[in-house]
Amino acid sequence: MIIVIFIAVFFIFLYFSYSFFNGNPLSKYLFKKIVQEYLELKYNEDFTVTVRYSFKLSTRKQAYYYAIVKGNASKLPEFKAYRDAANNKVSDNLYWELWNEQITIGIKNILDKHYDNENFMIENYIPNAPSSEKIAISDIPTYEEYAISVPQNKRTDIIISIHSNSEIVDSATIYSIIKDIVDNRIYFNQLRFDFMKNNFEVESSIGLKWDEAVNMDNLSVQGRNK
Repeated sequence: MIIVIFIAVFFIFLYFSYSFFNGNPLSKYLFKKIVQEYLELKYNEDFTVTVRYSFKLSTRKQAYYYAIVKGNASKLPEFKAYRDAANNKVSDNLYWELWNEQITIGIKNILDKHYDNENFMIENYIPNAPSSEKIAISDIPTYEEYAISVPQNKRTDIIISIHSNSEIVDSATIYSIIKDIVDNRIYFNQLRFDFMKNNFEVESSIGLKWDEAVNMDNLSVQGRNK
């Protein structure tokens, strides 16, 4: 009898230890069902949903679960579904992931003409994307369609970090890149180039807004001594 009790206590201990660090299996299952129903209702499409638990974001009162979502039929980037802290409702970041992918690919294609892939990094800071209650995947607007319809300050901020061993910033190359970004209608609020040296500190930078890029005559390179 004592052995049975000991085994039961041992397995209970294992269960709660696992749940503490990895999340409650039942709660994961229930959250997965909620996410699947939410996605089917919103996008009318099947997805593969994998639930994750965040020990870091969990509190004593509530465990934090989120889902990694992959499209089955459409070619979609991987995105997340999660509970919105403001209203405790499920939400997702598909818009953000789609637009981030579109912007990054567009800019990368331009930068590839001038720099090796390992010598630059692109960061996009996209404002909170609108999220319809129900929309077909094919009806989700592209980033370009969205950017045209909103004020400039609602567009993305873009930071392009370039690692260069040269002491002189090649203004002609930067001018060409900016012109290509404008010509390809990759709309932005602010665009900044950070030029990095071997110590990965910013040695000089160029920053401008969309209307300045459209009417660009000169580039102002601001060096920062470290």
